[in-house]
Amino acid sequence: MKYLLLAAAFVVAVSVVSRPSKPQIRAGAKVVIDDWWNYDYARIACQVPRSSSCLGDDEPKFHVTSFENELKTFLATDATCHDVVFVKQFTQAAATYDFQLMLDVQPSPASVGWSLVKTSSSHYPGADYTEGHGSPQQIAHAVCAVATGKGATFQPE
Repeated sequence: MKYLLLAAAFVVAVSVVSRPSKPQIRAGAKVVIDDWWNYDYARIACQVPRSSSCLGDDEPKFHVTSFENELKTFLATDATCHDVVFVKQFTQAAATYDFQLMLDVQPSPASVGWSLVKTSSSHYPGADYTEGHGSPQQIAHAVCAVATGKGATFQPE
């Protein structure tokens, strides 16, 4: 009986220890992907001039979501992005972020314009404002290099 109780306690202990835990959010720079800007920019791009790629009211959102999904793939696989946390706007986690990423998504985008703005409360060394134009892979690498301070350091003017 004594061995049966020890075996049961061991099984319980092993099952508790081996149970998968919730993924831990790393404590690196937090970048909010500004969906309000992204969707609004795409909506305006679809209206003026009217693009054949924007056939319905849901098309701008489709283009943004599709581009963001590709971007997320490269954010998740680029080693430069280690320790950078990305969140969507309008979540509790976005309340205290270090950088704001805005995408200028056009209809049928292969590459888009982007800008990254550092917030006044950020303590990360990245530049205050950066911008560029590129594919999801190029944007992921550039944004993560800025957010982690792996790029150049800028002296105040």
